[in-house]
Amino acid sequence: MAGKRIRCTDKEIIEASETTMSAFEASRKLGINYKTYRTYAIRLNCFKTNQSGKGMDKKSIHKPGYEFNEHYFDDIDSNEKAYFLGFIAADGGVERQKGPLSFSLQKRDKEILIKFCECIGYDTSHVGEYTSGFLYKGTWKIIEACHLKLCSKYLAKSLSNYNIIPAKSNMDNNLFYNIPDKYKYAWLAGYIDGDGHIGKESYAVEIVSNYKTIINIYDFLKLDLKIEGKIRQIGKITYTLVYHKKEYVRKILDKYLHESPIHLTRKEETAKNIIERQERIEKNKKTKINYVKKNNDKDCNNKDEDMKREKKYCIDCGKPISQDATRCKRCAQIHKAFQKRPNRPDRETLKNLIRNDSFLSIGKQYGVTDNAIRKWCKVYGLPYKVSEIKKISDEEWENI
Repeated sequence: MAGKRIRCTDKEIIEASETTMSAFEASRKLGINYKTYRTYAIRLNCFKTNQSGKGMDKKSIHKPGYEFNEHYFDDIDSNEKAYFLGFIAADGGVERQKGPLSFSLQKRDKEILIKFCECIGYDTSHVGEYTSGFLYKGTWKIIEACHLKLCSKYLAKSLSNYNIIPAKSNMDNNLFYNIPDKYKYAWLAGYIDGDGHIGKESYAVEIVSNYKTIINIYDFLKLDLKIEGKIRQIGKITYTLVYHKKEYVRKILDKYLHESPIHLTRKEETAKNIIERQERIEKNKKTKINYVKKNNDKDCNNKDEDMKREKKYCIDCGKPISQDATRCKRCAQIHKAFQKRPNRPDRETLKNLIRNDSFLSIGKQYGVTDNAIRKWCKVYGLPYKVSEIKKISDEEWENI
């Protein structure tokens, strides 16, 4: 039985083999079955399972629209390269030794992936977006994220020279490694943007990584900036390095802003706000000091008069008080309360009053309540109940 003839020429099969990434893609381009394409391609000696293999120049390794500079990290010779290397060390990942370099960030940080694509000459349209959900404390939360993948065996090999390898988060490798000294602050800026924290309300800069990376960063900053932070363990192999002192935070943020040309916008704004706040506080302090000095100069002319002023004391307790006062605060309160007290009548006056008038009417005369009159009676040893007063005769009353 004669086989079917395919609807494409030998020239088209050879062309498809040369312009596609794989045999499967070539068969799809030609619109024929994979096995059929394989049979004819082997016969024409142009069958290749992977078009990124031998016999292809560097420009043809990737599909059209997927080309980029794989040699970008061969030599770290700029702050820009050092920044992205630090960012990859913090937030990037090599999934397989030959496989893709991948990023997965919050949507608000998409800008940094676009900048990276522009630097390596990669089409920015490949930065994708997606929505993800996760369970947090019994509540389902939805987040919007963005991602980028770069497939290159050569790029993965270049990154391995800086200890950026598959499953780097589970290994205690020094990521702060093989970085030229002049670009270390740019690398730190990228790492802080990826896996660091700049406090908004409190003065703090925090870096999270494995122990070897943390201790190398600590030693570098201690030697170069003369600052010391606190290291503590927060996971099995995860440590955090925190700087809290204002002067230490200021030094780090100055380097963060000036040594790197690229930053995450939100962290850059936070860093600038902290520095502006510190400058404002320092300016206010200087203004206050100058004001005090100015007033001190004025007071020097009246120094003799000030020295002559005698200290004033409370007339009740003898404590030192201000020049305008006569009593201390406590004594003034007691004196004021005492002044409000009514003039209590003597015993004989009160005795005659309660014999003839009611407690209520007597209280009105003295500006107190009827109960206050009863208490006065108790103090003087007089009857304080109306029923008792009525039972007492006039003769007995005079003897009370």
